[in-house]
Amino acid sequence: MASRSGGSSKSKGGQAKNQKLMDFLGPNWEGGQEGTHDEVHGATKSSEEMEQYCLSEDMGDIERLEHYLSSTLLLQNTCGVCTFPPLAKEHGAAVTSKLLPKMVALCSRDEIDLLLNISDSLLTLLENNSLSINDMKIMLPPCFKLLQSTNEDVQQCYVDVIVAAIDKLAPQQLEEFVLGPSLAAGEVQTSVTSRVICCKLLGKLATRMTPKVVSEKFFFKAMSLCQDTAHEVRAVMCDQLNSIARGVGPELTHSSLLEELNELLSDEEALVRSSALGAVVDLLDFFNEDAKKSKVLPQLRSLCKETPDAVIYALADKSGELFWKQRDTLTEDKDSEVFYNFYKKIAANPDVELRYRCVFNLPGVVQALGAKRYPVHLDAVVRKLADDSDASVRLQLARGFHEITAFLASDKSLRLLKDPLLTLLKDSDVGVKELMLEQLREIVGHFGQISPAEDRAAIMKDILSTLAEVEPTLRGNWRRTAKYLNVFDNAGEYFTEQHIYECAVPVFSLHMSDSAQPVREKATRLMCDFIRASRNMQHRFELTQRLVRDFGRGRSFSQRMLFFEICTNVFTRFSRHFFRQYFYEPALDLMTDSVPNVRLRMCKLLPGIKKILRLPEDQSQLDRVQNCMNRLLRDSDNDVVEAAKQVSENVLGPLTITPAEEAKDREKRSDEEAVQRLEAEATKRRMVDEATERAKLLGAGGGAGVKAGVGMKASDHTALKKLPSTGSSSSTPARSAGSSIAQKVSAIPKSGATTSSTTTGSRPPMGTKTAIAGAKPLGGKEPASSVGSAGAG
Repeated sequence: MASRSGGSSKSKGGQAKNQKLMDFLGPNWEGGQEGTHDEVHGATKSSEEMEQYCLSEDMGDIERLEHYLSSTLLLQNTCGVCTFPPLAKEHGAAVTSKLLPKMVALCSRDEIDLLLNISDSLLTLLENNSLSINDMKIMLPPCFKLLQSTNEDVQQCYVDVIVAAIDKLAPQQLEEFVLGPSLAAGEVQTSVTSRVICCKLLGKLATRMTPKVVSEKFFFKAMSLCQDTAHEVRAVMCDQLNSIARGVGPELTHSSLLEELNELLSDEEALVRSSALGAVVDLLDFFNEDAKKSKVLPQLRSLCKETPDAVIYALADKSGELFWKQRDTLTEDKDSEVFYNFYKKIAANPDVELRYRCVFNLPGVVQALGAKRYPVHLDAVVRKLADDSDASVRLQLARGFHEITAFLASDKSLRLLKDPLLTLLKDSDVGVKELMLEQLREIVGHFGQISPAEDRAAIMKDILSTLAEVEPTLRGNWRRTAKYLNVFDNAGEYFTEQHIYECAVPVFSLHMSDSAQPVREKATRLMCDFIRASRNMQHRFELTQRLVRDFGRGRSFSQRMLFFEICTNVFTRFSRHFFRQYFYEPALDLMTDSVPNVRLRMCKLLPGIKKILRLPEDQSQLDRVQNCMNRLLRDSDNDVVEAAKQVSENVLGPLTITPAEEAKDREKRSDEEAVQRLEAEATKRRMVDEATERAKLLGAGGGAGVKAGVGMKASDHTALKKLPSTGSSSSTPARSAGSSIAQKVSAIPKSGATTSSTTTGSRPPMGTKTAIAGAKPLGGKEPASSVGSAGAG
């Protein structure tokens, strides 16, 4: 009773909703008129029709497919046709041979959508190699029959099916199954469309059959189609002459086909002349030298010289291939000059479409002419195209610019591309800039081969300065900015350290402080990569201190959160000595940050921080790290507690360092010590040179030269004594980076320089914060005094 009552209430609720809907629609709605219910009810499927669409759930996939293909219902036919290829691929030849005749029989239905679906399925079956020779024998006759369809889409789809089948059949089977119907389609009494299809099929057959069969069975039929009364047929046949000529061989080509082709070049229809010109260029490498010199090249030179409007677009399209196929015969004579002048003419044509086609073929033309002829014939063209008034032309030049640089990479001509490169980088169209940025690493790699080194450095500095100039125009879209920063991956391979420091490091600093998170992380990685690769201790020291001040001690919680990324990158790039010297204290301080999200991220660093310690000398610091862990496990924020639990086992457990980790750390430490030794040697040499120069100026050197140290100030002697010895072994404890920089700064007075001093032992006392002197914030803003005092500790 309860269930009936519930059903009744639901029924009444549904009626009430329907009534409300009818009231909303109003009395004029046709659904509310009398008799409409009966009409709508009568429009639905009858029970008999519904039974036709219903199938037993016990049917298997093959049985259901067979039912669909045998049904008289269009919906089921379509479903069967679409599911045929995957089932044929899964179940193999047994299913295909059994059910393919049923699907092919559906081609007799005059349903356009169904016929198009059948053609798609046949193409898929051919691509999957699911059809046997016998299957294709069954499939091809209905396909040829559908070539006579009045629907152009159906015709083209079944031409594609037959062409795909030609690739799968052997020459003997092609002669048996395909050649006859193809020739029949080209009879005089057939329609123009049918003869066009015949031309396409003969061109495809010529690539798959022997020269003997081609010459005996359909070569002269193809030549007769070149004289067809319909210009559409002649034009399409021109497109197939390349395949016909290569299929029949050079003898018939030079005796018959070449004469026919020359006639087509003078055809009264522009479409035919353009197609014939394309065939001539395609066959340039197939003709023998006598034929080219006497018949082909004179025609081409005449066309390039006169450049009639009917063929100028075809010539522009084929310009790259035209130059490439006669690259060995191009010289500085008058005959070759015709081709050079033609290309320059279309590059300067007021028609945007012509200039676009010209620049599309530019890489091929550059490769054909080579580096030696580039300055004379193409340098001015490329410079003009780089500054073209139409963005589409500049975009296409940007797409192929890396190819052009590759073709000129080993020659002095490459330096001529510097100005077009800088022009494209500064382009007003953002799309052009993006394309250039995507390819710039490859392009710069080619410029890196320029010699001498002075020229290369000057070009690289110009590129880097232009990149710095372009960067503000890319802001506002973080994806573009990320592409921009990708350019600086492995930048040290191409640019000098000083140039990167002057032009790129400020950009890294800016995006670390103010950008989307992916960009900030990318900029952080690049900054740490630069510090790691730097051979200048002053750069290392200054940038490291800035990272600590602006992010480890930063006012904004987002800056302090980024310090996690900084520390992670330092862990992977530097030794544990480097980390504990600069980052240990600020990292531990952030474990008690007032913002939970900062503590949440920083607590993940504790396992890595623990591994920089060495027992027993660092037992007190280990206790400190574990106290931080215990404090985080009792944190007031639940998310922080959960994150702390995930790493607590590694932090609170015993300290273990694997031999591999120890060896890797020694390698990093050795590199850092090498940088310090190089810096010390350079400082000594520079101080001696400066003292020698002073002595010369004072006249203390005499004619026999000046000894090292003569004319030096007492402070210089003192500084030299303090510099670390370069002959010490790697086992000798090295001075700290901060100590070396302090000595260097105190020893070499510079205008505007600031000085700082740190502890000079091999390791600063744990718990002592490194002083920050004279460093500007990465974000470009001077910190408040309270922040500076906190950073100084």
